[in-house]
Amino acid sequence: MILSVSIRTLFRAGRSASAGLGPLLPAVLLLALLPVISLGQPAINVTYVANEGFLVSAGKDKVLIDSLMSRQFLGRYPGAGDDLFGQIQLGRAPFDDIDLVLLTHYHGDHESSRAVLGFLANNQQAQLVAPSQVVELLAKQPGYASLKGRIRAVTPKPGQTEKLNIGGIEVEVLRLRHSPAYSVDSTGLRKDRYAEVENAGYVVTLAGRKILHVGDSGIGQPEEYAKLGLARQNIAVGFFNSLYREPVAPRSKIVNQYIKPKNIVLMHLRANADPGPITSEQRRVFPKVVIFQKPLESRQF
Repeated sequence: MILSVSIRTLFRAGRSASAGLGPLLPAVLLLALLPVISLGQPAINVTYVANEGFLVSAGKDKVLIDSLMSRQFLGRYPGAGDDLFGQIQLGRAPFDDIDLVLLTHYHGDHESSRAVLGFLANNQQAQLVAPSQVVELLAKQPGYASLKGRIRAVTPKPGQTEKLNIGGIEVEVLRLRHSPAYSVDSTGLRKDRYAEVENAGYVVTLAGRKILHVGDSGIGQPEEYAKLGLARQNIAVGFFNSLYREPVAPRSKIVNQYIKPKNIVLMHLRANADPGPITSEQRRVFPKVVIFQKPLESRQF
């Protein structure tokens, strides 16, 4: 919010003030209020791609997150497919002048190595940050050697973070557990088949405002988020998956106590963007949830 202050009002205040400051008081008052007057910040623009893919921008900064997936996966979403895939690959508006690409993990609904390298080859100014497992897959593809100077592998230890500055954009990389998926092996032992997946979350500062994208973090382990200090970061927009899955209580604790985002975007939905029935309790606990319905839909926050 921008606070509007009348300069004439300041000078009137100066004239009626004590003679000790005399004519200097209006200037003193104006200088004191300058930090307040300049509180206005640019909007955060969010454009939905598919699944957990978003284009996020504010001011002159543009970041593309989990949007370089395969053409086949993108085609599952109504209104997406070859046209949108080509638009992204070639850097056509709104995907022009991308400064930074962030990938949360190597699963095909988040990234395709061929799509990633193709994008970087066509968009020479873009830099990439991703977990080591993603970069290892990229390194096996033709063309990687000529692009590796703009590719950075960052994998904090579980529960840890790492801070970066990429072309003036501040990024804090969070190591977050991938949402578990249990199966029983041949010996009858129940195992989480995603236990070894390196899933990164990102706090990104754009024009002084912060967004949080948690990748495939299950939002079900409060103890993991309790240590990160995210509630102190004034997150403007948080991107979460699985918020509406039961039980609500641990997710409420993470989001409303340990993160406290001003706005919430729900992601990793089915191709029709239908999160399923939403109960009154869920709406009460998460009142500021935004659900994007189709690719290239945009919102400002």
